[in-house]
Amino acid sequence: MNRSPAGARAVDGGFRRRLFAQPGVLAALAVLGLYAVLAVAVEAGGLAAGWPLRAGPPWAGPSPAHWLGTNAVGQDIALRALAGAAGSFAVGVIVTAGALSLGAGLGALAGSFAGRRLDGVLQWLMSVIDAVPFYLLAAAVLFAFGGHAAALYVTLIISFWTMPARLVRGEVRRLERREFVIAARLLGVSRLGALIRHVLPNALPVIVAQGLIIFVLAIKTEVVLSFIGLGEAGGISWGVLLAESAGEVAGGHFGNFIGATVLMAVLILAANHLAESVQAAGDPRLVATGCPAYSVRRDAAAR
Repeated sequence: MNRSPAGARAVDGGFRRRLFAQPGVLAALAVLGLYAVLAVAVEAGGLAAGWPLRAGPPWAGPSPAHWLGTNAVGQDIALRALAGAAGSFAVGVIVTAGALSLGAGLGALAGSFAGRRLDGVLQWLMSVIDAVPFYLLAAAVLFAFGGHAAALYVTLIISFWTMPARLVRGEVRRLERREFVIAARLLGVSRLGALIRHVLPNALPVIVAQGLIIFVLAIKTEVVLSFIGLGEAGGISWGVLLAESAGEVAGGHFGNFIGATVLMAVLILAANHLAESVQAAGDPRLVATGCPAYSVRRDAAAR
């Protein structure tokens, strides 16, 4: 016998329909999928390890063989930019998975047990982590571990998990006051059971949108850390290409700058657009109407 309220999953079911009804979502997903395929291909081909080290003469101009030319030591700039794309995408995925899993899980527990000791301890822990200057923490950890990739991932996850934790905590507290959750509790569903079966599925839009935001922040942060010399030791990153371009642009060499900025802009714009679409599709005001989010915005603008 199903003891769950009939309307418990109404929000979750309509979310996908409203999401794909918005313009540009499929294009953004295609871009992210293309970067994912690129990341797998680059890692499988050994390009991220520095291959090829010398692909041509130094400072060769753009050509069919070298789309963006070569740098001072003859490395193909386009290939290095693609390797940087793969590395940045991997950082975004790993950090997002870690920070979102940790933050959403702890935030859900804090929201479900709001006002109790567990909630107080978690809020204190989040306040302590948020009080530590991020770049100071990153510099200390990365310097201590010699720029190891795992140290970069751990640093970013520790710094970013508090954001989804706070948002999910608030969303859980809001959803637990909804009628379908109250009805489930009255039917005998435990607090943890209601959290897993009814609250978290309806908090999915908030969790997904926050994950995409963390994905963008992780990529930007990795680029900044690599730019100032605190990235993965020996790795190819957009930040490294931008750092090299700082001294090359004055000499008329724009390959590193163009390769890094164009690829980074396309990825970040796609992830940002998808995050905004997820937030719009999860807007509670659209649940009752069943209208696509873009139609509501278009009608409001017309008025």
